[in-house]
Amino acid sequence: MKEAVFQQAAMLHVFHLNVGRQLNLDVSYSAQPVDRLQEEVERRTNIPKSDQILLISGGIVLSPGKCLSSYTSAGSESNPIFLVSRLKASEHREKHQKCEEEFQPMTQ
Repeated sequence: MKEAVFQQAAMLHVFHLNVGRQLNLDVSYSAQPVDRLQEEVERRTNIPKSDQILLISGGIVLSPGKCLSSYTSAGSESNPIFLVSRLKASEHREKHQKCEEEFQPMTQ
């Protein structure tokens, strides 16, 4: 009996820290400039490029004009790209207020 061989397509892993979800993109983005990756992230998440911060291990911020492959193993399963979306001031106030409502001070 022959064993079935499953070939998994190579993926580029982007972890969205704000929501705790991972995007799996085609590995071909590795050979393209970071801003092309940002366009695809915007298409999939509705986060404008201007509100995206893309980081890799060590806190290195990815530069939009630089080729993604110039960052060592960026986007691999063991070293995903981290996506943080900037909050607008109004969103920050709203989230802070909601957090205060959820975490009431303890009374003795």
